[in-house]
Amino acid sequence: MNKEFNPKNEASAFTLISTLTDAVLDTVAPDKTDEIQDGKCLMTFEDNVLTLKAKLILADGTEVGLHITAEAREDEEIVINENIIGRGDEIKPLRAGFYKEQEGTTYLFFTPANISYFSELDIATWYLYLAMPTDLIRTKGGSEVLLGMVDNTNSDNNFEISRDAGSETIKTLYIANSGDGKYTADISFIIDGITYCIQFDGTCISADIEKPVEVFETSFTFNGETMDIESAALIKGDQTWTLELSVSNGKKAEVTMPVKFWAYEAVGFSYDAENIRISYDGNVYNKASGSSGTINLKLNEELSQIEIKFTNYNNLEFYYNGSYSTR
Repeated sequence: MNKEFNPKNEASAFTLISTLTDAVLDTVAPDKTDEIQDGKCLMTFEDNVLTLKAKLILADGTEVGLHITAEAREDEEIVINENIIGRGDEIKPLRAGFYKEQEGTTYLFFTPANISYFSELDIATWYLYLAMPTDLIRTKGGSEVLLGMVDNTNSDNNFEISRDAGSETIKTLYIANSGDGKYTADISFIIDGITYCIQFDGTCISADIEKPVEVFETSFTFNGETMDIESAALIKGDQTWTLELSVSNGKKAEVTMPVKFWAYEAVGFSYDAENIRISYDGNVYNKASGSSGTINLKLNEELSQIEIKFTNYNNLEFYYNGSYSTR
């Protein structure tokens, strides 16, 4: 909601279907985008009015555009997804939930991050989890419950507690399972004066579903135009390193991050609002500028090889796998 996205690379949950005679779409959804080449969509809801704008280029080159508004009648109840996750004053939409059942124990993981696979939890800024005997979900009682948090930006914030910590710590703990990954969770607890909460009623994704192996070719795409990356140079500073990519149009793109993040496999803008940034053609993309972004990275300094993939979930993405010079 309220975010323009490209359905070709958006990972959050969405579905597009068209039954128009000349623009048939079976289904376009995350990981199912073969029917389109490119596009953009925006859905907003303000003052009781829902607005949907979209422009799609289908696989056969057909262009489909639409602009629709609809007003909710006053006698209709407006249902809003109230799945939330919070720590202290930071209350966010709960965007992803995962479950794993192993040897009589159920593990649940919840995060505000826009991710689709359990293996991507390491790029979430933070997430909450719990572990409990599977039979306990049905009885909703007992004390064999573990609650914890992982903060990928600061491990000093990580913790794990049990229900035995007492009522002064555990305020609410309700878990129900209706099958097929569908869970209801109402949880709140206090650690070091900070209140954590989960309110969830929906479908969790199995942690056993593996993320598909993606095959990429070196390319640089900006506003729908795809170009080559001709070379890369790593510039090492005392506090930050910058990877400079030379694009075939004569312009350069720069990836700048604090030194410690160059050892990470994946980094989101939320890890450091100011110092993780992408620069290209006079534009700066980072959390401080209101942008989203994820960098997947493998750096081999011994061989001077780097593999890097970036998307801002909008109009810029690139992939490079090759050698680099050092300056």
